Amino acid sequence: MARFDVHRLTEPSSFDYVVILQSEFYDHLEIRLVVPIAANHRQIDPIVNPTIEFDGRAMLLKTEFMATISQERLGRKLGDLSKYEYEISRAIDRLTTGF
Repeated sequence: MARFDVHRLTEPSSFDYVVILQSEFYDHLEIRLVVPIAANHRQIDPIVNPTIEFDGRAMLLKTEFMATISQERLGRKLGDLSKYEYEISRAIDRLTTGF
């Protein structure tokens, strides 16, 4: 599982998709640091919740819901958001530092 891979969750959740944020260096851990992406959700800040294109739709990165989950909750890989590395990193920085 690579950083910026998008997976569908295997169990029902408020969000269908998550993006892996965790480095592959820590693949030996049983958890993954993820952030959900969702359509039709409220944007609290355009930097914290950048709009991304996934699955042919405009979706929001829901950085404020960043969490660790068991890797067993991750379904198959559906895509990759590495082209949004800058936006994702900026969203995390804004949420954690305010800048």
